[in-house]
Amino acid sequence: MRRIVPLLVLLLIPILACGNFLSQTEAKVAAPTRVKIVRFDTATPTLTPPPAPTATTTPTPTRPATATSPPPTPTLSPTTAASFTPTSTPSPVPPATPIPATVTAVAAATQVTQATLTVAQYHLGYGVQLAEAKNMDLAVQGGFTWAKHDLNIRKDTNFLTNADNLLSDLRKSGTQHVLLKLIVWNEGGLPDAPRTGDEITTYAKNAAEAAEFIRNRYGGLYKTIAYEIWNEPNLNFEWEGNPNPAEYVNLLRATSDAIRQADPQAIIVSGAPSPGGDYDDLKFLEGMYANGVKGLVDAIGSHPYGGPWPYDHPTGIDEQGNGWPYFRKAEAQRAIMEQYGDVDTQIWATEFSWLAGIPSCDFGEHTRWQVTPEQQAEYLVAAYTYAHEHWPWMGPMFVVYDFAVAGRYGKCHPASGYSILRPDPNTPNNIISPAAQALFAMPKYPGW
Repeated sequence: MRRIVPLLVLLLIPILACGNFLSQTEAKVAAPTRVKIVRFDTATPTLTPPPAPTATTTPTPTRPATATSPPPTPTLSPTTAASFTPTSTPSPVPPATPIPATVTAVAAATQVTQATLTVAQYHLGYGVQLAEAKNMDLAVQGGFTWAKHDLNIRKDTNFLTNADNLLSDLRKSGTQHVLLKLIVWNEGGLPDAPRTGDEITTYAKNAAEAAEFIRNRYGGLYKTIAYEIWNEPNLNFEWEGNPNPAEYVNLLRATSDAIRQADPQAIIVSGAPSPGGDYDDLKFLEGMYANGVKGLVDAIGSHPYGGPWPYDHPTGIDEQGNGWPYFRKAEAQRAIMEQYGDVDTQIWATEFSWLAGIPSCDFGEHTRWQVTPEQQAEYLVAAYTYAHEHWPWMGPMFVVYDFAVAGRYGKCHPASGYSILRPDPNTPNNIISPAAQALFAMPKYPGW
């Protein structure tokens, strides 16, 4: 590694960090549990909405036709996972805390001019943020046909073999669409951000090598193969202490060009900023656009975690003026995209969930926004419904899935709290949480 990290910093990492629990999920290479610094105490900045477009726009990814049959256009008749019966029908719920009138202006500023948008052919997709391929069978049975998984493309690893094993395993479950998050972990299992020219060149080269291999071997077996470029680049932990949107756009530019040459049919997604980043996520996204991200990717990644709020909370700001994660932050992100004229690019929710509390657990920083398992179920189902009805620019949405049963995290790790599969304390089998049961049984409107 080009930088030698002082011993003191290495000793402090596990103490200071508190949330990057979804970055070490490679199926064949175990890595130590690691966490990241998360801050959710910054209020969401007010954005001035752009003028309403004069023509109807349909946000679709720039995705060439594949050898498989084109995906159907969604209709008003939903598909349903009939093999699952919910214990109760989740319904929209009002905010747990009244929203003060002082946030009305901020709420209005973050609204997107949805009236001029129509549901795209490639609209909503139903996906899971996956830790182990063996758990995908249950998701597919429940109508979740998208799988997201990490792929470590460090140059001295067998990343092609790892990709082959993963995609082969996912095909056995009937997975139709795959999103691979391309990351680099060093020998110690920590992010090694590609920031210098040589590092960016190596990352892009390895990404292209993986894309070409996957296209040749699996191009006709999956309906969609997509790549997410890095993870939460607005975090100190992920970007080696100095998040920089200009540097990140340099990585996107080189890597998107390389992947498109290797596989013109691949879909490229920007790494989603953390909603509690060391560099404010909305400011980071705006910095990405100021440095030319428009046109480099087919979709903008988002992590719209719900925090302590119901799915429909408009701002994430409490009565004391503190800002928290909230699901509808995707609307504020969309407003930034429209300000820069990027109305034809989708947003993909590449991670999201609500943390379902366990009475005996302390989830650290995340404890203060935990909800009950029943609320997790209600909010998640309502979130998919809300996105279907109000966000024609939203693509696939990946719920945190099986980290509680992957054997890598304890029951009180935040990853376990966000997961919708939970371990059975009496048997080695997984159990279906209220959220998983409700999500598998809910009506679905897939546009892919």
